[in-house]
Amino acid sequence: MREYGELGFRKGPKGQHIGYMYYYNAEGKRRQVSKTAKAKKKSEAVKELRNWEAQLKREAAAHPLTHGNDLTVKEVVTAFLEEQLSRGFLEKSTHYTQITSAKRNIFPYIGDYLFSGVDNLIVEKWLGDLAARGLTQSSIHTVYSILNKTYNHYFFTGDIAHNPCSHVRTPKKGKGRITFLDRDQLDELMGCLNEDYELGEPFWTAVNLAVLSGLRRGEICGLRFHDVDMERKMLTVETAIGKAKGGDYPKSPKNGNSARTFPMPQQLVEVMQFRIDYVKEQYGTIDGSWFVVGESVNYMPPTNLSRLFKEFADRHSLVDHYGKEVTLHSLRHNVATLAVRSNVDIASAANMLGHTRTMMLETYAAADPAAMKLAAEKMGEAFSQEADAFLIL
Repeated sequence: MREYGELGFRKGPKGQHIGYMYYYNAEGKRRQVSKTAKAKKKSEAVKELRNWEAQLKREAAAHPLTHGNDLTVKEVVTAFLEEQLSRGFLEKSTHYTQITSAKRNIFPYIGDYLFSGVDNLIVEKWLGDLAARGLTQSSIHTVYSILNKTYNHYFFTGDIAHNPCSHVRTPKKGKGRITFLDRDQLDELMGCLNEDYELGEPFWTAVNLAVLSGLRRGEICGLRFHDVDMERKMLTVETAIGKAKGGDYPKSPKNGNSARTFPMPQQLVEVMQFRIDYVKEQYGTIDGSWFVVGESVNYMPPTNLSRLFKEFADRHSLVDHYGKEVTLHSLRHNVATLAVRSNVDIASAANMLGHTRTMMLETYAAADPAAMKLAAEKMGEAFSQEADAFLIL
């Protein structure tokens, strides 16, 4: 941790009041922090700088490395993620995901090591153990990133002398194979859904939303009736349900591109009408603030929706194009690949799914063999229109 010396004062070139303090970093080098007071009057400037001094020393006292070299990897990583959450650098659901990943794939392996005692050999062995256990390249990259950013933070603040993660080969972020359902598989899924559930039921509505719009599960659960404009046939995504340590909570969608409004395909308009009629029959009325997938003012937790879908998929042995079990997220991928296959313009498809155009192209453009075949045919048609420019043998 930083141990600050006494606060000193000096005048700046324009007469401003500047406060400064010295401290020693982990390598024993003397460093200085300073602050220029906003107040012009000396007595007010001194008071302002004394408050700054007190704040820095309070932060140092609460620092995860306050107790020197006695803290473990588990204690420091946990404290670092908590600090990122408290300062707004991490959203609650992101913090929950990262701390859960750390509990599963960092702490059981190196959590009890002293934070300051970890070296590159320990990090390399840990990464090897994760690979031997069968973790995907992407999963290994995720937890490595958590540990690396923790060490980087305390290295750059001068609290430790080195980052052991910087001396090992960085795991590459794996590119997962994008799954989708062919026509027969999608027909089977929808047929089973209509057999098992009444039209307009919450789960029936949720699956149709996933199939027809590609909404994420948190967005499906966060959708309210005032987000569904039946007159204009538009759907607005402005709330999602996130998961955090204290439970589920409403939040903004995943990123800046995720808050969006887009036209509903006619099939989805009909699905929404079934849902509206179902709710009116159940309650005798309907309120715009009620959740579309849930029980009036109560939303369906995303984990419940995933569990229900898994039970449904298991019950009917539903699989995707690669023979793997269909998941709720598979349906989101399916919308994207269907958009590419149908030659929907990338900007419109990206807006509907809450992606950037670049992400749509990089992630889905080559995911579906049928889409690739269509692309080749389209290119052939384009070339044939420029016949004079080509020598046909």
